[in-house]
Amino acid sequence: MTTRRIYGWLGAGWLLAITAGVPVCAQSRLTGWTRATLCAHLAGKWSAEAEGQLRRQNNTDQELMAAPLLYSVRTYVHYDPTKHLRVSLSPFAWFEHYALDNKGKLSKTHEYRLTLAAILGTDIHRHVRLYTRPGLEYRMRPQRTDELRPRLQAGVRWQLSPALSVRPFNELFMTYYTGTGRTTFDQNRSGVSLMWHITGQAEAEAGYLHAQRSSSASENIFVNFQYRIGKVR
Repeated sequence: MTTRRIYGWLGAGWLLAITAGVPVCAQSRLTGWTRATLCAHLAGKWSAEAEGQLRRQNNTDQELMAAPLLYSVRTYVHYDPTKHLRVSLSPFAWFEHYALDNKGKLSKTHEYRLTLAAILGTDIHRHVRLYTRPGLEYRMRPQRTDELRPRLQAGVRWQLSPALSVRPFNELFMTYYTGTGRTTFDQNRSGVSLMWHITGQAEAEAGYLHAQRSSSASENIFVNFQYRIGKVR
């Protein structure tokens, strides 16, 4: 076994340990996330993507997913120079956030985002692929200083069969405040999902993630759907 493969398996084990060992915070809340994505091949190594997202949360009476949490729309342009690298630009994204106070009253805010990201992957086995996804978001919100949010996701995609694969992952977020120059911890997300290739163009993903912030945490169940038009990677 090569040194590269040994380190790859060690990395996979580390990610699995993090995902399985995340504690449930006593102050955590339950939320549900759903995302639908449409991908289309443009020309050559270029493709485009549009996604819509809906998130729900329990209300103050703990009624399951009874209150809105987030609505969003985002667009991407992707460039794939090699099979191991994808560079992505999101020139526009709109988010509407909802917050619940102790009395159950909802308040909402909105923001716009620009995002630059990349995905780097390497195959350590015929059925196992390690990947990292660094990204940088520019967040613009009314009556607030603009923010830069670096994020870094690392994960493993393990193909169980031609149609099914499992994906443990961990993602760290930081926030840089442009007005003060201060950098702080934003959140960390650890999770695992099961991916199903329904057809050559359609894919579904369902999973769980634990999001830990400095003063709160949440347990999140998510379901994603993706449909590809043309030869999209």
